[in-house]
Amino acid sequence: GLRLPSKSACRVVLVVVDREGIVLGVRRMEDAAVGALDSAIAKARTARLYSDPLVVDEDGALQGLHPLTGLVPAGTAVTTRTLWFLSQPFFPPGIDASAPDHDMVAPFDAGSGPLYELAIENRKPFRFEQMGFAPAAPIDPGVQDDSQNGLCFVAGGIPVYRAGALIGAIGVCGDGPAQSERVASEAIAGASLALGFDLSAPHAIRANQFAYQGATLPYAKSPQNPDG
Repeated sequence: GLRLPSKSACRVVLVVVDREGIVLGVRRMEDAAVGALDSAIAKARTARLYSDPLVVDEDGALQGLHPLTGLVPAGTAVTTRTLWFLSQPFFPPGIDASAPDHDMVAPFDAGSGPLYELAIENRKPFRFEQMGFAPAAPIDPGVQDDSQNGLCFVAGGIPVYRAGALIGAIGVCGDGPAQSERVASEAIAGASLALGFDLSAPHAIRANQFAYQGATLPYAKSPQNPDG
């Protein structure tokens, strides 16, 4: 486990990225897992990518539309928990009526979540350098690119707003997904208090205001026993 002994406090890595996915700051708590850094960056960039109404599919597969077109309105505030929910092998999660092929090469299964195929593709070795719809061609080393450490459909990535406009995202990793998400939410709340303006997504555009195939999408949750 990442947190031993029982009842000890979590130790996480926290990353903030801007609207372009460029890392603005990193905070690693003492004894936090070193490997959590890459995942925290990926969570922040993933939340930023899928919450941005201006993002388009660069390979043309979606004909220039936002990657979540048909699932939620463009500009919806999407967290990595939302994407986890949409990428489950059974959809809605817990409904096992149609099992996907687990050989990781079979076509998209009708009983899976709409992002299941993308989640599986992102795990393959030749996709490690891509993030969703990033081109596979070599990137100019002189150009900052926001899509080179993969998608991360694990809770802990939350978009950040100012006056209703997306300005970036925060990613947290190093503990369980629910605990990491709680830290990210608390970090946004704390920064909002310190700065004097709200950095959280407006409630009206959060993913949990929408449903897909009758299932309400999640936005963020807290552990049932955060002190446990």
